[in-house]
Amino acid sequence: ALGRDKGCISAVADGGGLYVSEDDLIYIGGVDGMISFNERDLYQQDDANANLYFSNLYINNVKVVPRDAHEVLDESLPFVDHIRLSAGQNKLTVDFVSSDYVRRTQNIRYEYTLEGFDSGWFFAKRPNLVYTNLQPGKYVLRVREVDNWLHGAAPREIALGITIVAPWYVTGWAFFLY
Repeated sequence: ALGRDKGCISAVADGGGLYVSEDDLIYIGGVDGMISFNERDLYQQDDANANLYFSNLYINNVKVVPRDAHEVLDESLPFVDHIRLSAGQNKLTVDFVSSDYVRRTQNIRYEYTLEGFDSGWFFAKRPNLVYTNLQPGKYVLRVREVDNWLHGAAPREIALGITIVAPWYVTGWAFFLY
């Protein structure tokens, strides 16, 4: 899970926080501290330690953050494995990203599927997925790298469970009362 316990910074404030020294050390200041590393370390990254994760969630074209009025996320999206939505929260945009910053520039391709909705896997043309007018039900959004799979390695894959709750007037209790 993204180095949550590895002493990493969790976010960089808008407009700053990056410095490259004359000795090729890169310093990044974040909202909860600072890290530094040598530039050449970027190119020696172990692919096994890279993460693929969901980075942003938009519901009805509004960005969702932890503990906001949407009441969907208790913590940041990369640390969540399931979300529960109301029937009116059925237009979703989900962004995803890889922490393999060097290989990401080499046009790694991704596939996605929404189990319970899609009929198979589709190539992602952009690192965000949009679904509109999802019916109440249970879904699993899956994204995986195609590059590793084609070269014989196990594909890096992520999943997000999504439950869209039916409106009260189509529940079993409502039909019982009707």
